[in-house]
Amino acid sequence: MKMTLKNKIPLILLALALCATFAPTHSASADPPPSSGKAAVVTVLGDSLAAGNGAGDYYDDNSSKSYRSHNNWGQLYVNSLRDQGIATAYHNLASSGATTDTVRTEQIPQVRKDSDLIVLSLGDNEGHFREIARDCFVMFLHDPYNCGKSIDASLAFTKGGQFKEKTEALLKDLEAHLPDNHAQIVLMGNPNIIMDSPRFVFGKCLKYKEPPSTKCARKYVYPSVGMTMDAEGYLFAAQEKTVQDWNANNDGSHHTVHHVSSIRTDFKDHEPNPSYHTGINGVGWLNRYYQTEGAYDPEKGEQVIFSGDINEWYHPNKTGHQKMAEALAKAVDPATFTREISATQNTGEPFAWLDGPYNRAVGTSLTLDARGSYSAHGDITSYEWDLDGDGSFEVSTTTPTHKHTWDTAHSGTVTVRVTDSTGATSTATTRVDISTDGDGIPDDTDNCPTVRNYGQTDYDGDGIGDSCDDTNGIPTTPPPDVSNGHF
Repeated sequence: MKMTLKNKIPLILLALALCATFAPTHSASADPPPSSGKAAVVTVLGDSLAAGNGAGDYYDDNSSKSYRSHNNWGQLYVNSLRDQGIATAYHNLASSGATTDTVRTEQIPQVRKDSDLIVLSLGDNEGHFREIARDCFVMFLHDPYNCGKSIDASLAFTKGGQFKEKTEALLKDLEAHLPDNHAQIVLMGNPNIIMDSPRFVFGKCLKYKEPPSTKCARKYVYPSVGMTMDAEGYLFAAQEKTVQDWNANNDGSHHTVHHVSSIRTDFKDHEPNPSYHTGINGVGWLNRYYQTEGAYDPEKGEQVIFSGDINEWYHPNKTGHQKMAEALAKAVDPATFTREISATQNTGEPFAWLDGPYNRAVGTSLTLDARGSYSAHGDITSYEWDLDGDGSFEVSTTTPTHKHTWDTAHSGTVTVRVTDSTGATSTATTRVDISTDGDGIPDDTDNCPTVRNYGQTDYDGDGIGDSCDDTNGIPTTPPPDVSNGHF
């Protein structure tokens, strides 16, 4: 069944409400708090849960499709440190689809050796949870047989000890990369991807082969919710066991690893409701199918944007990432950061830091954030901004943030030059891409130039991206003979 404009009107209205309602979740005030005298380098490694699939505001090169988001929990946590006066440099190396093997080979070599905090997100892809979400709970793709196979593969990975084996090998590689035991290492827990629902019965009608009968010869029923909960529980148990054994075998020569284990319980009753006929969970912290950038507003309820990109579904939404950032903040006390600005060894130049890269829509305000900058020899007295990459600094401020709006499409760099009280200077540069819809894809190659469509999904292949195609062809009914959440 084709999705009609009538079907999409509620989604469009919600999208408009979201654009009008939600502001950035961090503060970049005109008067930031005084420096605490501390600095920190935070590095995030891992998969889509760390990159930020479904949180929007992606800033990576579109060709890589890493889905790194300015709204992910790592960014929100770092923003909270900066709000406390800790000059924090942030490196998000996570990428959608990453496994322990790709983290070892592609991400660890890029880790800054002076990182103070390294946060890991692992197990989601090798645990086959993308396949579980697709095969068990996406209405037009689900099938009980495939659902069972995906869950079996997940259980084999965790119960068979592969998660523990691979994660321990990753930790050894990470330690070999770091010069000492200075860094704190944290493994983030995973939220459940679905809410427990006794009303959801998943099955398939097996019809008699002889026409004209259409009655079921028998019904194949699969306990998809319960088995998914089991698979998620085994991943949690594997994470806990890995961390416990690693720390138990630590003689003081290795990093201690902390597991943020509260996330599963924090998210309880905020996961998507699998029972289509009983409605959705209106206080959801994860996107369900067709959703991205969801957020919960106490006054207006759940606010979402339509997405035809399966990579954004069943991932934490904006509210979910905020909750994960809060869980991380409870697990890592900022007082444990030992990097004192006054003791930082450098060549006499201040350390300049500028967040980014940035993708923004034409006409929207962008807050450039240089709060990761600091000087070991005095306060930073000025921040100069080159907004068009021509080498000339058009704006000077005494604060580390600056708001700017591009009124036309633009692709280039922004540079900040910081000057400390001794007169020493240093610069930092980031990329800025401004397009009509702000998804980082140039208008001339964008299959949906007026609406964000980062994944460039086009289900019906007509050249019009799903996010702006009123006849995108995405089915809205279950496959033939598969139950619609119940019998």
